[in-house]
Amino acid sequence: MLYIVGGCSRSGKSTLAERMRASHGVPWFALDALKMGLHLGAPSFGVHPDADDLETADLMWPVVKGVLEHLMFDGRDYLVEGVNLRPQTVACHAASGRHANTDRVRQVNTSLPASSNRSCWAMTMPLSPPT
Repeated sequence: MLYIVGGCSRSGKSTLAERMRASHGVPWFALDALKMGLHLGAPSFGVHPDADDLETADLMWPVVKGVLEHLMFDGRDYLVEGVNLRPQTVACHAASGRHANTDRVRQVNTSLPASSNRSCWAMTMPLSPPT
């Protein structure tokens, strides 16, 4: 299963990813590392760490989409998390493929207090096509 976790800064995405690793052995990748790699190694992408998160999501999407497609093809459980994801973009990509079900987009309960006004979302994408 490919787990994709997004949401605003400090919403518990990395905490959730680490819990998945610790309790289920699911490795995870933080898109912050990709963002910095693009900023430092491929400046032509125009990714800057201080830019608006959703604008950066749009710039990073072609690369993130390729990463997600490779992880689905690879067939191993994996979790990708980051602030630079638009849930609508990920859901549309999932709906356009044969691997995912957009009904699986849902709020995730994080350890943050309800008054924090921060939320994250998650989507699961099966690694093999439905039979």
